[in-house]
Amino acid sequence: MGGAGGMGGTGGMGGAGGMGGAGGMGGAGGVGGAGGMGGVGGMGGAGGEGGAGGEGGFGGEGGFGGAPPPAPVELSWDLTQRMHLFWTHGFADYPAADEDRFFFEAGMANLPDAVQMARETGYELSARNRNEDLFAYVTHVVTREAGLQPDVDYRVTYEVTLLTQGGTGCDEGRFNLVKLGASGAEPTAVADDAGLVRLNLDKGEGPQGGADLSLAGDLQNGNEDCANPDWRYKTIRHAHPTAVRPVGDVNAEALWLTVGVESMVAGDLRLFVTRVDATLTPVDAP
Repeated sequence: MGGAGGMGGTGGMGGAGGMGGAGGMGGAGGVGGAGGMGGVGGMGGAGGEGGAGGEGGFGGEGGFGGAPPPAPVELSWDLTQRMHLFWTHGFADYPAADEDRFFFEAGMANLPDAVQMARETGYELSARNRNEDLFAYVTHVVTREAGLQPDVDYRVTYEVTLLTQGGTGCDEGRFNLVKLGASGAEPTAVADDAGLVRLNLDKGEGPQGGADLSLAGDLQNGNEDCANPDWRYKTIRHAHPTAVRPVGDVNAEALWLTVGVESMVAGDLRLFVTRVDATLTPVDAP
């Protein structure tokens, strides 16, 4: 039987499992051998190392430190509420030598008495079109202060409200075309070598739009009595198809939003821009 006790010594090998102290219990050392089975359980600790490998996955949070995608920029101007800074205007497509004959008038002004409410205003564009080819526009600069980001292309969608006398089916409505757009260059009208004042943007000619200004509609306001024009509001919604990138250094990016009218009919042109809403959406935005 003592030899069997020696087998208990084999149980002592279980001491390698970390239970060696229990192996010193002599004949009961066989019980210590069962402790050795606990050593196999210790191998489960090696499995725990796999958990440490899981921490490697946590490194994925490194992506969290990236810059968020640029957000759309939403802008709104209610021009019926007196003065608004930074809106400017211009006229193009006329002989510079004949400027006085076109009777240009533009700027913030009271609305006509027929629609006047609490002395509301609008941005007036007025001229006498003598050559059936005249362009009038208002424009506003948008800077980084509004939320523009550097090296980002934007697409612009508009909702513009105009006050117009252009009747539906009438020449003053059908042949005064609204063009909307955006540009990285400030709109400027200057005389060319032939003495014609031209806009420095691509607006197309006549009913055709261009890269900077695209055709959005006309001045037809719903009044079908061409002999008795009246003032009515008209809202135009338009998505300019060409993306535009702000220009300037990293701290002074800017682009210009432009609302224009291509007048293709001789006679008096007069309208008021009363509201402009614009959304600038990054091209790569989800």
